Amino acid sequence: DSRVSLNYPPGVFSSPVLVQLKVQPVDPSLVAYLKTQQDTSYPVVSTSPLIHVKHPSIHPFQKPVTVFLPCAPQP
Repeated sequence: DSRVSLNYPPGVFSSPVLVQLKVQPVDPSLVAYLKTQQDTSYPVVSTSPLIHVKHPSIHPFQKPVTVFLPCAPQP
């Protein structure tokens, strides 16, 4: 999804690290369930993909990482 953006500023890791990123849409059955429950997270879940970021745990983040996800505006 080209609407997803990650910002890793310089110095996030103390050495080079391979980071795996997986973007996947939300399961339609979960969206339908949240809608029937009038869950407050429905507008976010129904328009935003799921992000799975994986990196070696021996390399903790040294600085904040920003993840930008598409989200429908609240009325």
